[in-house]
Amino acid sequence: MNFDFNFWQIAFFAANFLLTFYVAVSNRHKVKTDDLNAVKSDLNAKIVKLLEDKADLAERVASMESDIKNAVNDQDLIAVHKRVDEIAAKLGPVQGRLDEISANLQPMNGTLQTLSQQLGVVQGMLSVFIKQESK
Repeated sequence: MNFDFNFWQIAFFAANFLLTFYVAVSNRHKVKTDDLNAVKSDLNAKIVKLLEDKADLAERVASMESDIKNAVNDQDLIAVHKRVDEIAAKLGPVQGRLDEISANLQPMNGTLQTLSQQLGVVQGMLSVFIKQESK
């Protein structure tokens, strides 16, 4: 067997091999770096969104705390119940007076109904009388 390699062929082969190896390794490194940068930018965007949501939630919590401080409490309800009791106590005599007025108006109502019936009878009699007169 005769191996007739010359120095320059071996040198070019080694250089070509090393260049191919370097390109493969650098491309692999570039792809990993690009993927890491994409993940980093995605995480940064999510962190910014979370910080904005946190600020919004802080405003909402502050608003809710303010609403809770201004909400109706037990003392307010006690005052309202006290006022309702006072009004109910004042309405008791008024109800009694209205019952008395109603009792007094019942006979008057009966009398007015009787008068209305009598006027209906008189009106009927007058209409008959007018018809007879006109003939």
